[in-house]
Amino acid sequence: MIAAELHNDANQLLYHTGKRAVSACCGVKYKLQRKQILLGCDLIIGTAQRLLAFVREGKIAVQFVKIVVIDRVEDIDEEALKSFMEYCPKDERQMCLFTSGMTTECQQCIGNYLHSDFLYVSLDKLGSRTAFALSGKHLVIDVSSASKNEFMISIFNDIGKLYVANSDRKVKVIVFLDSIAATNEIRPIVMSQLPSAQLVSVDDEQTNTERQSEIEQFKQGQSVVLMMCETSNCEGFFFTVDHLIFHDIPSKSEVYFQLVCTVGENGTVTTLYDRHVDLFKSLTILTALKNAKQKPPYWLCDDSLRAVVKSDL
Repeated sequence: MIAAELHNDANQLLYHTGKRAVSACCGVKYKLQRKQILLGCDLIIGTAQRLLAFVREGKIAVQFVKIVVIDRVEDIDEEALKSFMEYCPKDERQMCLFTSGMTTECQQCIGNYLHSDFLYVSLDKLGSRTAFALSGKHLVIDVSSASKNEFMISIFNDIGKLYVANSDRKVKVIVFLDSIAATNEIRPIVMSQLPSAQLVSVDDEQTNTERQSEIEQFKQGQSVVLMMCETSNCEGFFFTVDHLIFHDIPSKSEVYFQLVCTVGENGTVTTLYDRHVDLFKSLTILTALKNAKQKPPYWLCDDSLRAVVKSDL
C-alpha cells in the first residue's frame, strides 16, 4: 500500500520531466511489474523481497544505481535487504535511511550500509528515539579554569544517587576519553562514586574478542559503566544508555553524534569543554545544542565564530 502511494506521488512529480517511475512490490502480479520494468525506468519503488527477485532474474541492473532510499528501516526484511544491497555498488552511491526511531534495526543498517561521515537529520520529536537522542538534554560545562576530575567526581556522585535510587533498573553510562592513560586516571574516580557497580572499558590494545566481550557485558546490564577511548570505534554500539559523558571531545564529529544516538529518551549528554584546546570542536557541540533546541552559552558561540575565522586563514 505504501509503495503504491509513493509510486503515484512519484509519477506526479516526474510528469513533466521525461523520467519514469515503476513499482516492484509484493501483492501485485509479478509479470505485470516485470513488463513495466523492461520498458525502462529511472526510479523503482518496491519492497526488498520483490526487488531482490527482479535483480536475481536479471531484470534490474543495480550496478548503475546512484541513490538507494530505505523507508521504515525498522519494518524491513533484514535478510532480503542484506541480499539486495550485496548487488548494489558500495562506493559510488548515496544512501538515505528513514525511520520512526533509532531502533536496533536502524543502528544495524547504519553500521552496515552508511559511511562513517553520514549526516543525521532530526525532523521532529513525535515519539522518535532518533529525535530524542539528538534532541535530548545536553549539558556543556566549561572546564577551562578547573580540573576535569573535580567535575567527574560531581557528575558520578549524582549518577551514584540515581544508581542507588533505581536499584531495580539497570543504569547505563558511557564515558568517552581521549586515551588509555585518561581512562586509567578516571577509573578510580568512577569506582569511588559507584563502589558496587561493575565497570568495563574498550580500547585498541584489546583483541576483538575481548572488546566484544566487554561490550556484550555492558549491553546485558552486567556492567554499569563503559569507558571507551578515542582510538576505539563505535562498532557494535547497539544499545541505549542513560548517561553519556564526554570527558574529552572526539576528534571526529561523526563519532560524537554516533554516541549521542545511544542516549535514551530521558538520558543526558554531558560534555566537558576546554576553551583552550577544544576550539575547533565547538561547532560540533553547537550543532548538538541546536538539535536539542537548547540555547548555547555565549562563550561557545564566540568560540565557534573564532574557529570559523581561524579555519579560513
